[in-house]
Amino acid sequence: MMIVALLALGCIQPEEEINLKGQVLTGRDTTVGASDVAVTIRDGRTKTFSSGSTDEDGIFRVRAPASSAVHIVLDGGAYVPTSFSTIVGSEDIEIPVGQLWMRTPSDIDDLRATFENCPTVDASGAIVEGEVNYKLTNQQTDERLIAEDARVSVFQDEGTGYTVCYLDDNGASSTEVEQVGATGRFAAFGINQGPAQIEFEVPLDGLTIDNYAFVWLPEDGVGPFYPALIDLN
Repeated sequence: MMIVALLALGCIQPEEEINLKGQVLTGRDTTVGASDVAVTIRDGRTKTFSSGSTDEDGIFRVRAPASSAVHIVLDGGAYVPTSFSTIVGSEDIEIPVGQLWMRTPSDIDDLRATFENCPTVDASGAIVEGEVNYKLTNQQTDERLIAEDARVSVFQDEGTGYTVCYLDDNGASSTEVEQVGATGRFAAFGINQGPAQIEFEVPLDGLTIDNYAFVWLPEDGVGPFYPALIDLN
């Protein structure tokens, strides 16, 4: 269950909190830091633990609970609230560059257009979306392999489940596809604000390999999973 890959700095804290440093970028494929973004840290119970903001280079420093699930909620005036989650240990953490980034309203418009045939695509609320990969890489391209047979479920504690939509192997929106296919892409729209659980399942040799992830979703925000990982070990 890892959405943000974390790098330990090596400073062990005897207290029940650690220092968390990172850079927020203006988009998934950019190298530009997003300034004046509010950063809210929620603990494993999704309670607000600390808050801060990014500087002119998109850098922030905040406190986080040690040895806990951590939800990193990013919110800025020009961006859609964007949330990432992970588990941290007892050491100070610096998040590698490129792991935290914002979604813009234009990104969301493009996402809805990509999944145009999804029956819930116009639903108001939060969005969970991403790409499912194995923890394996292509030796020639060094890119992670797509878990083409993966199915995704999104639900919340009160038992609410949400429609998950996929693309066909050509990247077109389809109501007939029931797994991520060659693109690895999925999306679920209209999710309530708050914690959500995501399950990734892949059939393999008569067995089902699964993995779970958690995210705290801001109101009308988005929880991106690039990648959502399936571990075969």
